[in-house]
Amino acid sequence: MIREATLDDVPAVARLSTIVYPAELTTARSLRHRWSAVPARTQRRMWLAEEGDDAVGFAAAGLAHTSTDPGAAVANVYVHPERRRQGIGAALWELVEPHLAEIGATHVNSFGLDEEPSRRFMGTRGFEVTYVQRMSRLALAQLGPPPPVPDGVRLVPFSEVDDARAIWALEAEGLRDVPVDQALDDFRFEDWEARLWLDPDLDREASLLALLDGEPAAFTSFLSDPESGRATSAMTATARRARGRGLASLVKHHGLARLAAAGFREAVTENDEQNAPMLRVNQRLGYRPAAANATFTRRS
Repeated sequence: MIREATLDDVPAVARLSTIVYPAELTTARSLRHRWSAVPARTQRRMWLAEEGDDAVGFAAAGLAHTSTDPGAAVANVYVHPERRRQGIGAALWELVEPHLAEIGATHVNSFGLDEEPSRRFMGTRGFEVTYVQRMSRLALAQLGPPPPVPDGVRLVPFSEVDDARAIWALEAEGLRDVPVDQALDDFRFEDWEARLWLDPDLDREASLLALLDGEPAAFTSFLSDPESGRATSAMTATARRARGRGLASLVKHHGLARLAAAGFREAVTENDEQNAPMLRVNQRLGYRPAAANATFTRRS
């Protein structure tokens, strides 16, 4: 049975997502928050495929709220690994497609595992791979001690940040350098605040803002789950004026050290394969490849 998904389905979808994307961190509390924080202007709809009491497939589609392109949209479908090749994904996509047409989607991005079945499924629907994102894992027990904080730099945990707009502005600046084919040119503070700053999984002690001579210069943010002992990077960025000083590596290393000291066992991160500087930072920190996701794109 396929039906419209609601907030009541969050626990089932979180479990399904963890099975489909085991390298990623998904908690029910964070997923519920993210669903609730989606701006109404996206016209997002979601569907759930069930077999008895089990969630076996999920789909969502809506406009991209971070782009000024009126036709930019996002649509995703995923199916339990043991229920693939049974028509569930195709049935879900049959609901996605008319909704995309209804909301005027002309440039659609979709995200999924970078593997042949996903490429084939999306390819038959007019999509092509435009980017590959590397998922990497770090065993925090293997993390070396962080370097000393240089003169002129102060690291401030998010728990002590009075004005979240300083972090939002750094993220907005950093996103301009992220290789994407849907422009991230409508990055509103209210959306960011609702999505990240108020996320119950945001680790406000491990997430750090670096002040250079008293001015916001870099930050790293983590979502963490004490129950599983895992954490995931949300974003790391440095202001253009402060680049070349190793601040991204500094804040991330110190943030990871805080996670390790708090008893977390593993950290995961995702980077575009074209983002060589951040890949080098993560490799030096000890991250190792765990999986790969792909961005699929279709224009009409």
